[in-house]
Amino acid sequence: MNETCEKGLIIIYAVLKWLLDVVDLGMDWDFYIEVQHTDQESITRAVKLKRAILGFAIIGTLMFTATLLLFCIKICIEKRHGENKSYDDVKKAISVFSFLCTWIEDLPQIILAVIVAVKSTELISDIQLVKAWYALVEASLQATITLIELKLCCVNKPEIWKRVLLILELIGITFIFLLCAFLLIELYQDNFKEIYPLENAAMNFTSNATTWSTPIISTQLTTLDISTKQ
Repeated sequence: MNETCEKGLIIIYAVLKWLLDVVDLGMDWDFYIEVQHTDQESITRAVKLKRAILGFAIIGTLMFTATLLLFCIKICIEKRHGENKSYDDVKKAISVFSFLCTWIEDLPQIILAVIVAVKSTELISDIQLVKAWYALVEASLQATITLIELKLCCVNKPEIWKRVLLILELIGITFIFLLCAFLLIELYQDNFKEIYPLENAAMNFTSNATTWSTPIISTQLTTLDISTKQ
């Protein structure tokens, strides 16, 4: 019964992770479309940036397909033959792909999202905020799962390569978390400028009026003082 429950939880986790990956993949492509169709000059002129976003969206699609295929192979081998050498090899491949997804797909994509946010003068689309929050939550969950796996590795003492892989993946996830926090700050600043343009303009006008009025008042007082003395 315990084994059945454990396998059921693994399948539920795998399905949820697959659905989240599908949502993430959809947001990556939607982000590319929004960047491609924006009229902001700082983004439209950045041809290499848009090509990089497209390239990593394609890489993400290929990595997702490969990971899903490996997981299906893992389930099939487990049902037919149980845990044998082929099953262990597939598990190792999934661990390697998870590490590669973090460093080759997730981290570069969040870096590109930060570059777009810094270069743009206002929010391009709400998908930027959704993607940033999603990446932040996903990084938190992934860090928790990686820490649990790392703890199990230390208890069970598996191959040293897996512990090194998990530690490097955790470092990549930490970078992603920090970049997501910076990205959200940058996006909300742009969103504030976009929502309150009149208030910002009024504040700038008031600041300029105060700056220019000070020497005028000073000049008038000086002139009045000279006239009084005469």
